[in-house]
Amino acid sequence: MHIAAVVNCLTPEAHTRPAERCSLVLVLIGFRFSIFGIVFGGGAGEALAEWLVEGQPSEDLWELDVRRFGPYASPVPFVQARAREVYEREYAVHYPLEEYRSARPLKADPLYADTHVSVALLYEKLGVRSKALDHWRRYLQLDPAGLWAEIAHQRIEG
Repeated sequence: MHIAAVVNCLTPEAHTRPAERCSLVLVLIGFRFSIFGIVFGGGAGEALAEWLVEGQPSEDLWELDVRRFGPYASPVPFVQARAREVYEREYAVHYPLEEYRSARPLKADPLYADTHVSVALLYEKLGVRSKALDHWRRYLQLDPAGLWAEIAHQRIEG
């Protein structure tokens, strides 16, 4: 048992991962809670007990299942960015279908960066410079050598 070697076991949406595989390892996986385990304590304990005794929990735990994430969720830079984002927003108001910014570029269409150019230009026409600058900066983060990079630098500096 390597409990000391286990890192914070969260899904990219900050849910604890109670099971990577449904097998005899399930008992050990019950120990793999982070500080969020305190929040999920009672319900997680009940789900694990049902899983052991009845073969499956009474509620659908798909949102806690690590198998629903692709390879994009494994690299250390992504995990670090997501952890910062999750902890910064721990007590913030959350909205339905809200997306975290850290994963968005990893799963985005190649034209996603260009969308920020369009939004920046729109905000400039509306006279909302601060929001336009945010989108120019985001474009440069996503595509620093892109077709609009020189214009983005000019708009930010100018």
